[in-house]
Formats: sequence, structure tokens, C-alpha cells
Amino acid sequence: MLFALLVWTLLLLRPAHAHREPASLPSPDETAGRQNREHPLAKLTPTESKEAGDGDGEAFIRPMIRPQPEPKAEGFRWEPALRQSGFFLGIMHAWRLATEPGTRAELRGPFLRDYFSAVTGVRGWGDGDPFIVNYVGHPFQGAVHGYIQIHNDPRAQRLEFGVNRSYWTSRLRAMAFAAAASTQFELGPISEASIGNVGKNRIGAGAVDLVITPVGGFGVLLLEDFLDRYVVRRIERWTRHPVLRAVARGALNPNRSFANLMRKRVLWHRDTRPGVLAP
Repeated sequence: MLFALLVWTLLLLRPAHAHREPASLPSPDETAGRQNREHPLAKLTPTESKEAGDGDGEAFIRPMIRPQPEPKAEGFRWEPALRQSGFFLGIMHAWRLATEPGTRAELRGPFLRDYFSAVTGVRGWGDGDPFIVNYVGHPFQGAVHGYIQIHNDPRAQRLEFGVNRSYWTSRLRAMAFAAAASTQFELGPISEASIGNVGKNRIGAGAVDLVITPVGGFGVLLLEDFLDRYVVRRIERWTRHPVLRAVARGALNPNRSFANLMRKRVLWHRDTRPGVLAP
């Protein structure tokens, strides 16, 4: 009896299992339609899809690229400017010590007291130096300092003589730099007042050098800029001989040439054009 009941139960369950159909696989058309609905480019027209697909994924990369800020303009290069100016200062003081016995004699004595006496000893305009020293030598000194400033100012380095605001503003900045350097040379901690005590006991010091060095240097610098653009360039167009070109650049721009030496460049170097060997 129990065996018959078991057989009957199996017979009842078999039809339901036998007629169960396996899950049907989607047709290729249905699969393509589903992918088109899910793909991010499915709604694009053929032309749009082609454009979006160009460039190996450029359409997906482009939104991720953020605009980069423009690089800031390079400012004045103080470190090389001060180094070059200090090199020039050392040359001037070395020349004084080598050629002036009075300067060497004043190295002896109490430093601070003699230095203070020299700084406070500036009186009047003249300082007793010859005309060529005050009105030629010191303007040349100011022009060298001015060119040191220009060589280290990216805004002014490639400007040439012209009637425009940028040029004249740059040259006025050069004159201000020359004024600061001249004041240091006359009265600063490494100056004629500290090395040689010029002005001590109110002797040998006046305002002439403090004024003529930057103002006269400004005039000399303008003259050299004018000659470089309108005379030296004409000579360079007239001849390709490198020696003649180098001599023209050096002779007509002596203070620019000396400032080139302070930055370890050849005398005839120009930031505005190639060297003398260029055609």
C-alpha cells in the first residue's frame, strides 16, 4: 500500500516538471535594441555619433579637461641684479684702493665713528673732484647700473628706443635703480664713506654725485639706446663682418657692454637680436 502511494505521487509530479520550458534567450534584434537604449551615444544621430567617436574617446575626455590659468608674468630678478651690482661695486672700490693713497690711509682708525663723521659731512654741491669725474665718470656709472636693472627686468629687456610708454617707464625704473645704487656707493655700509671715509670732517663730499649719477646716467642710457637702434643696426645691415659689428656695438654702447660683463656675457651681446655672426 505504501509503495503504491509513492508511485502515484511521482506520477503526479512528473508532468509539471516535464512541461517546464527553459528560459528563452533574447534574440539578436532584442539584444541590439537593449544596448542602444543603454549606450550613452544611442540617442545621437549618426553624424553626432561619428563626431563623438572621433579622436579615440575624445568626447569622454574633453569634459574632464579644466582650463589652466595663464602663467604669471615673470617679475624682476632681484638676486642676479644685486649680484651683478655688487660685482660692479667691488670693481669700483678695488680701483679706489689701488689708485688713491688717501683712501688706503683712512682704513685705519675707529670704523663707526669715522663712518658717522663721513656720512654727516656732506655739505653743498661740489665735492672737489675734477669735471670729468663728476660729469662724465659718474653718469657712466649710473648708466651701467641702469643697464643692470634693464637686463634683469623681463618687461624691459627687449625694449628698444621709441616714443612709447613702455619704453620710457622701463628707463625711469632703471634710473631709480641707479639712484639707489649710487646712494649706497656714496653713503651706504659699503661706500666711499665707510671705505676711505670720504666726507670725514666735512671734506670731499657734496650732493653732486648723488644727483648727477642717476640723472646723468639716465641721459647716457637714452643716448646709447638711440645709437644702438639707429646707428649700430644700420652698420650691421651694411656689413656682415663680425669684427666690425662687434666693434660698433661695443664702441657706441660702452656702458651696456660693461653691464654685459657683469652678467658674464660678451661685450657685444644684445637681448634684442642675434649675435654678430648672424647674417
